[in-house]
Amino acid sequence: MILDELTCCIDSMILDGMQCCIDSMILDELTCCIDSMILDGMQCCIDSMILDGMQCCIDSMIHDGLPCCIDPMIHDGLPCCIDSMIHDG
Repeated sequence: MILDELTCCIDSMILDGMQCCIDSMILDELTCCIDSMILDGMQCCIDSMILDGMQCCIDSMIHDGLPCCIDPMIHDGLPCCIDSMIHDG
């Protein structure tokens, strides 16, 4: 076992901060994520997703604020608009 600060972890685990994670997981702050996931802030996202703020978005989406928008759309405020449209208000 490996002792790091206050926690004992079995050899196959990595301790980072407050948690013990198995080798196939990456610990960032308080969460353990499997290797195929990226942790940004509070969430674990699969590689094909980008986390911006509180949401995981697929690569083809852009996250600005709350919604995720597909590439041909521009997000300005709340709605998603197609490129050929301009959103004002």
